[in-house]
Amino acid sequence: MLKITVITATDIYPHIYLYALFAVFNLSTCSTRVRDINDAFKELGRMISLHQQTEKPQTKVTILQHAVTLITTLEQQVRGNMEIGVDVVF
Repeated sequence: MLKITVITATDIYPHIYLYALFAVFNLSTCSTRVRDINDAFKELGRMISLHQQTEKPQTKVTILQHAVTLITTLEQQVRGNMEIGVDVVF
């Protein structure tokens, strides 16, 4: 009796198959991370626009620059009020 065995690429090269699976997984997680980062930039940009009362489009770099400036200004206000004994409420 003749026995026929079917050999697939995954039988011969299992490490390549696993590598391909990991590559697909990494692409999906990477695109999820990029989407999350972009969503965070949009939200931060909205908050900066509200604080500056402007509707101008902003790049990621300008969003970060304005955020640093805003945080520094708020920190100085809090420190100044702490020195004179004023409670700061946001």
